[in-house]
Amino acid sequence: MTAILLSERLRLAPLTGQDAAPLHQLLLEPAVSQGLFEGRRLSREQAEQLAGRSEWSHGQGEPGLWTLALRQPVVPWIGFAGFWSFGVDDERPELSYALAPAWRARGYAAEAVRTVLGAVFASGAIREIRATTEAANLASLRLLQRIGFLPDGQRAARRGQLCLRLPRGVYLGRALAAGGPADG
Repeated sequence: MTAILLSERLRLAPLTGQDAAPLHQLLLEPAVSQGLFEGRRLSREQAEQLAGRSEWSHGQGEPGLWTLALRQPVVPWIGFAGFWSFGVDDERPELSYALAPAWRARGYAAEAVRTVLGAVFASGAIREIRATTEAANLASLRLLQRIGFLPDGQRAARRGQLCLRLPRGVYLGRALAAGGPADG
């Protein structure tokens, strides 16, 4: 899955080791680290490892993370979206996305999530995607529900978190019914 993906307003490029510095800067944002890592701040080395793992995944033809850039006007790095496997209880990929605070509440997260879900489900290789969100993160929860994510009763959530899942058939069914990307 090394392709560059284009949506109406975004250019999504595979996140590689060269993206470690902007990834680290984004992950230092308190609003981002709280949502992704329970407030833990990742070191530069950890950001480099995430970027390297994403690059490796893309190189293996597996879903990884993509950088998000605005197409017009060109803004090179506003966040990321894609998948990684935490290897906790199985290897199903987990959806992950983050935007720099200046770019939130403009629909970019929904656009990016629909784009990466469409690409990974179109490949036919993935049957289900998982997501975990903080229960207090209502914007993220509403986005995931609008796209079709369902409660995941097979995974135990940490305190204050919700575990969700999106079967390929649910996503594709919603996309077909809507005549386009599944976004409710």
